Amino acid sequence: EGYIPVNHARKLTVKSSMKKSERRNSFTLEQLKIIFSSSFFRSGKQWATEYTDSVNPRHYAYYWVPLIGLWTGARANEICQLHVSDIINLDGIALFNVTEEDSEDESGATRKRLKTENAIRTIPVHLELAKAGFLSYVDSVRSSGNKQLFPALSEDSRGYFSDSLSRWFSRYLQEVGAKTARRS
Repeated sequence: EGYIPVNHARKLTVKSSMKKSERRNSFTLEQLKIIFSSSFFRSGKQWATEYTDSVNPRHYAYYWVPLIGLWTGARANEICQLHVSDIINLDGIALFNVTEEDSEDESGATRKRLKTENAIRTIPVHLELAKAGFLSYVDSVRSSGNKQLFPALSEDSRGYFSDSLSRWFSRYLQEVGAKTARRS
């Protein structure tokens, strides 16, 4: 049938250059259920799809960034610095175009930062994000004339857009009882 009868990569592993003591752990399924079933994420379904002045502008990022991270595996700063133009449509498929391109501010300086060269990639918008209304949110921000997907997030002194979101998320994890050591 055209398939290879033996998987020669079966025992192949990827070595990490990071010490085991420095590695972070993934959230457990139970922690994810706690995080995304909280009242904040349940109530967000009513307001998160249309960008308006009636909702605290930071709440859009606080709602969407963790969900995008969940469904794409992208880093927080990669998501926080996205521009509306980074959500593209290719042959009817919505995609995140994670890149440093289209990233000049008024002074001509590059504002987007990626951790590695391998971070440049295109990721499909997961069906669950589309069902939750993410593409409606994107259209709403685009219509408002904002360049950034999350306009309330600003760059910190080190050049990261994720600083305030990371601090909020850490407090949020504590609040809902999902905070444990070395989880991210």
